[in-house]
Amino acid sequence: MTLAIEWDSVWLPEKIKKSTNIIDNLLFLFIRLIGVEQINTANYVDIGYVSRTIASSEFEEVQGKKFLAIDDVFGGQINIVYQGQEIFLAVGQDKSILAI
Repeated sequence: MTLAIEWDSVWLPEKIKKSTNIIDNLLFLFIRLIGVEQINTANYVDIGYVSRTIASSEFEEVQGKKFLAIDDVFGGQINIVYQGQEIFLAVGQDKSILAI
């Protein structure tokens, strides 16, 4: 499973901000989760043509299983259970790869 997130440069970690010149451009963060076992969603209602914004996220590992919970500002929730690794890729609007 691959998550695709539009990454606002305001939220970039300082280390990344200092090492790149694409701060004002649109960025995309792709996160590949290996070994996904379960995906649950809740409270997703039609909000029209509006981008969902992540309000918070939590990560926990218990007995070899990883739990990722993401909440959006409209009350939508997604919970993912997986066992493998996470692979991250950040790409600028100009298709440049950002070192993270």
